[in-house]
Amino acid sequence: MHKYVKIVILCIGAFFLFYNLNHHYLWKDEAETALLARSVVEKGIPLRNIGKNQIQIHVPQYLRNGEIWTFHPWLQFYVTALSFKLFGESTWSARFPFAIFGFLSLILMYLLALRLSRDKTIALLALSLLTFLIPFILNMRECRYYAPGVFFSLLLFLFYLNFLERKKYAFFGYLITANLLFHSSYGYFIPINVGIIAHYGVRSRRDLTPFILLQSLVFLTTFPAFMYYNGIQHGSRGLEWIRISHNLQYYFRVIHKFMFPLFLMVGVLLADLLFWKKKIWIQMKSYLSSSTLGLIGIVTLSTFFFGAMGDQHYYRYILHLVPLFLIVTAVFFKATFLYSKWISKIGFILVLMTSLLHYSVFNVFSKKNISYFPPIDYVYELTHPHDDLSKGLVEFFNKHAKPTDTIGIPYADHQLMFYTDFRILNINIKKNVFPEWIVYQSSWFGDVYGPSEKSDYFKAIQNQYERIETNIPDVRWSYRADPYHYQFRNHKDVPRLVIFKKKI
Repeated sequence: MHKYVKIVILCIGAFFLFYNLNHHYLWKDEAETALLARSVVEKGIPLRNIGKNQIQIHVPQYLRNGEIWTFHPWLQFYVTALSFKLFGESTWSARFPFAIFGFLSLILMYLLALRLSRDKTIALLALSLLTFLIPFILNMRECRYYAPGVFFSLLLFLFYLNFLERKKYAFFGYLITANLLFHSSYGYFIPINVGIIAHYGVRSRRDLTPFILLQSLVFLTTFPAFMYYNGIQHGSRGLEWIRISHNLQYYFRVIHKFMFPLFLMVGVLLADLLFWKKKIWIQMKSYLSSSTLGLIGIVTLSTFFFGAMGDQHYYRYILHLVPLFLIVTAVFFKATFLYSKWISKIGFILVLMTSLLHYSVFNVFSKKNISYFPPIDYVYELTHPHDDLSKGLVEFFNKHAKPTDTIGIPYADHQLMFYTDFRILNINIKKNVFPEWIVYQSSWFGDVYGPSEKSDYFKAIQNQYERIETNIPDVRWSYRADPYHYQFRNHKDVPRLVIFKKKI
């Protein structure tokens, strides 16, 4: 029975990951990856100059030698380039290899949960929780480093456990996986490897020589690339308590809302302490050793430390923590089931299929953009047509613009570069320019040029350009897999995009 349930869950995971991969166009960061993969196919390395366009971002140190891209490690670009070589350039081929990594991560999740808990039921519960965690699944489908990063994170944990048990090939398996994780995302690699070093130092009473040799080789094989990538550019420019506090608060919120039913667990464990003589807690510790809990805790603290230092905070920056928290959640439900079947069953179903236990009563009755039944909303999205900002822009300009035209746009520039042959200018970076077309994305435009009624640039546009009202939704992020902003259904009550065409 266990085997068949596992197969069914993996089939559901495959559906969630692979079905309708080209449902909507790549969003900005995905298109950036795809463009750099195109450069790899054509020139062998990721360069910012793509045909008549240049990929530009807000950070000045993102290039080396004036053209070589070093804002991210390169594995994601070569993975995408390989897919382009095999299947041709398309939305589907850009996302397909990452969905494969996502599916393999589900399998590794089961294996890691089984290894840590030594219990097949807990491994199955953890696999189920990860499969139905839609914010996680959405990131695994993106043409971006997230899926390889999670896959190699899980693999690194497994090799570390093998290393602790002195298993054959664990040394070289860890070394190779650490490098692959680094070249997927050093934002995942650094906190995980630092956490593992701290865990081993606290835990081990044996000869440290093999571990010191291993970590020395890891350092020697990754640090030169870190310097080449100028990895420090992702750090903060100063230690500001307000920014650090905001980062920590954000990560606490997303862990509770999109990973870990913290309030439910605290409530049940408090009742366990007061009325059940800590039976549930004792049972949980029988499944997860103190060493395992210590590893999860140290890696979490390491992630929070480095995450707090960053200039930005996003859910995708801590995706490597998701499997770890869900393993603890699975253990919690298994332990609770032994003493209160109804609490365990109802709680598990609510966590698996809804987000009701992740929000306060005030959120539940608010009108915020919250999906209370993410798996249902996600299936609806996969099986229904959607308004798509990127697709709308591409279709509009392919129909109305001339091949020699230049288009100015504050956001979604990378999508237009990938899907069209026009020259594209990012008018957030190249300011006060007057190309043949200007896309007026109201929120982005206001961030750079201020309120339109007070902007001299906007007044000049109104004088020199013809105003065209479109039916394209004027949304800020398009289909970015951010759990706070993702729309499973068509945008309602949002303004429509205005495009300006230069008068002849």
